[in-house]
Amino acid sequence: MRTPRLIRTPRLTASLAAGAALLTSLTVALAPAAHAASVSSGTSAKGGYAIADVSDLGYLYVCDEGAKDGLRAVAHFYPEPGRGQYLQVQDADGSNNGCGPSRQLGLPRGVTYSLVACLRDGANGSDMYCRTTTGVIT
Repeated sequence: MRTPRLIRTPRLTASLAAGAALLTSLTVALAPAAHAASVSSGTSAKGGYAIADVSDLGYLYVCDEGAKDGLRAVAHFYPEPGRGQYLQVQDADGSNNGCGPSRQLGLPRGVTYSLVACLRDGANGSDMYCRTTTGVIT
């Protein structure tokens, strides 16, 4: 028994191309992001830096990375006015030793925010080497 051959016509080719484009756009739209936003601080003189992240599950955390420099990593979370509260997390247990405790944000999708990653000397010292990014709760 012979297998029927697909005869390619301009209309069929256009339909196949449109279907492939639609499938690609749906795949991109439905694919979860690894994180909603991430930013790293500047690097200290000894080579340490902080990475602040808002995960796609709505958690804020910060990691102390790079060379040991005696500084702690700090993340600041500033939601848009009237849509949540300021939060801060710190990683003070040494560089490259896991991340500090995370905080659940509990915000609805669509809330915009600023995320700041810094290094700090001590629990209440001044922030240094800060960098900022913006994001949207997804």
